[in-house]
Amino acid sequence: MAAPSPSPAAPGVLLRKNYLSAVENVAQSIGTMGPVATIGTVLPLLIYKSGNGTWLLFLGVPLIVTALTGVTAESRRGGTV
Repeated sequence: MAAPSPSPAAPGVLLRKNYLSAVENVAQSIGTMGPVATIGTVLPLLIYKSGNGTWLLFLGVPLIVTALTGVTAESRRGGTV
């Protein structure tokens, strides 16, 4: 016997009601927060561990981003850095 197929979503609706159980819904929410929480936790720990080198992080990263932005603004071809 074939399993019943889920009902098709209404036009313009992206999420179906009662498609996931409560446990699956919580697991999906936690899984979505994982990458953001990792960045929010690891970055301050790296700054703490760098000690006197922290100024390099705050000064160096914006300078690198500015340099890359300038290089990419001059380049007009797709796929080039």
